[in-house]
Amino acid sequence: MPAPTRTAATVAAVTAAVLLTGGALAGCSSGSHRAVPPTPTTPATTATTAVTATTRPDTGPYEWTRAASPALAVGGGASSTLAAVVAPSGGRQWTVAGTRLAADGSSTATVWTSANGTVWTAAALTGPQVDSQAGAAATWRTATVIVGSIGRAPNRRAAAWISTGPGAPFVEVAADVRATNDQLTGDATMTTVAGGPLGLFAAGTVGGHVALWYSSNGRRWTQLTAAERTIGGANDPHITTLLAAPDGAYAGGWVRNGSSIAAALWSTGDGLNWHPVLSAQTAFAGPGDRIITGLASLGTLGVGLVAVGGQRVGTHWSPAAWISPNGASWSQPSSAFVLGARPQPDASDGTVSALTAIPTGPRTATLVATGSGPTASRLWRSTDGEHWLEMALPAAAATSAGWQASLVAVAGSTTVVADGDPGQPHLLVQQGAAWTEPSTNPTTFGPVQAVAQPAGLAYTGGALTLAVDVDQPAQAVGPVASSVEMLTSTDAFTWTPVATGTVFTGATVTGLTAIDNSLVAVGWRHPASGDQAVAWARIGGGTWRPPTALDPRPIAGSDQANGVCATANLVAAVGSLQPAHGGPVPRAWLSGDGVHWTTATVAPDGRLASSDIIAGCTAASLRSASATPTTPPGSTATSSGSAGAPVFDAFGTIAVTGTNPAPAYWRSSSGRSWAPQTSSPFGPAFPFPADDVARGVPAWLAVAGAAGAGLPTAASGLWRSSDAGASWQRLDTTGVPWQGAEAAQIDRVTWFADVPVVAGQVDGRLAVWTGIPNA
Repeated sequence: MPAPTRTAATVAAVTAAVLLTGGALAGCSSGSHRAVPPTPTTPATTATTAVTATTRPDTGPYEWTRAASPALAVGGGASSTLAAVVAPSGGRQWTVAGTRLAADGSSTATVWTSANGTVWTAAALTGPQVDSQAGAAATWRTATVIVGSIGRAPNRRAAAWISTGPGAPFVEVAADVRATNDQLTGDATMTTVAGGPLGLFAAGTVGGHVALWYSSNGRRWTQLTAAERTIGGANDPHITTLLAAPDGAYAGGWVRNGSSIAAALWSTGDGLNWHPVLSAQTAFAGPGDRIITGLASLGTLGVGLVAVGGQRVGTHWSPAAWISPNGASWSQPSSAFVLGARPQPDASDGTVSALTAIPTGPRTATLVATGSGPTASRLWRSTDGEHWLEMALPAAAATSAGWQASLVAVAGSTTVVADGDPGQPHLLVQQGAAWTEPSTNPTTFGPVQAVAQPAGLAYTGGALTLAVDVDQPAQAVGPVASSVEMLTSTDAFTWTPVATGTVFTGATVTGLTAIDNSLVAVGWRHPASGDQAVAWARIGGGTWRPPTALDPRPIAGSDQANGVCATANLVAAVGSLQPAHGGPVPRAWLSGDGVHWTTATVAPDGRLASSDIIAGCTAASLRSASATPTTPPGSTATSSGSAGAPVFDAFGTIAVTGTNPAPAYWRSSSGRSWAPQTSSPFGPAFPFPADDVARGVPAWLAVAGAAGAGLPTAASGLWRSSDAGASWQRLDTTGVPWQGAEAAQIDRVTWFADVPVVAGQVDGRLAVWTGIPNA
């Protein structure tokens, strides 16, 4: 059973540890953030009761506690998450399935219905005091089926609801859950569903592993454990979409393929015996990364299939589609998606998120797909699955970074497009040539959440400081307001906002570190000529100074600082320059006080790179073993010897044209010149892509995959090394303190004496976790 909550004891333990060690700690921070319009905003201030229960002590080296300070109520709040849009048929209405989120963090599976797509009515699928989530929906025969879960992770159970006909209420039905892969069945959820001639199929997870269910009537669901063993034989399989076709059923998604991600497809002819479609591997596992997000049949006979998703070559994700005449033989991916004249994003062009098909004959259909990248959402139409034309979205929706077009359904001349991101209930409706936006009224689908993303975490002057980027999308699709918040704490549990004036207005912060008793933040401003890398400094206990440009003179291109790290008397900033032509090139800068900066040199990697990006760095001082120890436990410097030469290690990516991004590392003994490394200074198992690293005497910690949220990454999560980076193990972050309606996103980590402090977000709201070492 879980260990008892011990917030007071944990506070005392942390405080005592800091007092005993003198509290001297150095930190580093790094990362990549979405740039948004610079209009400042006030973050949400609704108080919340944070989870303070701890995980079982046998789940890892730490017992984790989530801080419950009211000052952490930044971002999040009451909202909804939309999970599926279903077009009307057979006398049924338009249906949207999703989850209402309350201000206290509770969740309720909800269905919204509409006769015309513009006026919607909401109904809860479960009663009060019951946490529930709706993950997907589909029509089948005369019924509408919604699947999801009841309860809160890690103790959810899979759930399904069925409305047997037009106007009939939704009724919860039984979903069988069995132990698979020697896993406990304490956490189960359904995330996708489809119905066809063979019956209904649903996919999700049980105990963290892929799971599959079948129902012949929608009223009783049986888990297909034999099919799960077949699918589970792949390397880390994920099912993202299901198709119940006239000739059988298909499950699409992705698997690990070495250091890459390969699109994957499984099929069955009878609903019970599943097998991987091995004949499609050459199409789904080519160069770079490939994923499947949607499947559809061409026509009413089901002869001819289309799969959509994305492929990554170099640093760019692009929309992709595959076609098949029979479900066995598949084409190479087509990237013939018109991207329009809108500005291209820095790191990716996006993927296809959803696909719907409207049969027009036995072997023909009109296909409509939607997708998005960091700076734009798009809508496409096709009649063959290979050639795609862009459909016009409203002007504000086509260029706004404040929403993601990820759900779509079509009936007649009406198209409904929705944002499926947690806490972002945007819904747009096209009828003929006119667009409306029913979600602009927050009483219907709920308010749009502000999203708080930790940008840096550092310790100095007896206190922790947390830098937070806060994005507040408008209720109507359009501009995004952003601000930077600073919070401080002397115990990692009670946090206090710090006034910063206007020094961070119009800027993005990406890293925070400590040098002596001062703090240094880095990021970029957004002038009309392109992003400009800058740094801010807070000297001693003073106020934050206005930003300083890291380059002494303007340079051509967009210059961004992605991370910062410091030793006792030197601070280094790292980042990249995006020139007008060609891929990004690595950049580095050096300062002795965080105010005055010089440009460092970064030697070429030597490989034929199309892009090099330094994502972050970490630093330590090499010391003489014969000297008297001066550094307390938990410092980023070694704990013995007198101060010596610094060593800076940076991590990032290198991408050669036509290949997948690969890990890249740089080292500097002075901060003035950086040399690429042929192997990882953090050990061969260092997680990639890394977002943050904290060196400490008890252990080293790393955060990976946060910047890639929404797209699969091989190493997302929190990692620990107890042998100075030689080997790494992923820490369990599935326990109660990490959970909300959605899984936690982890962004930053540092050491507080020998105690790890982690910052991230749960359901869009800022969260801080502290780990007490287990005996």
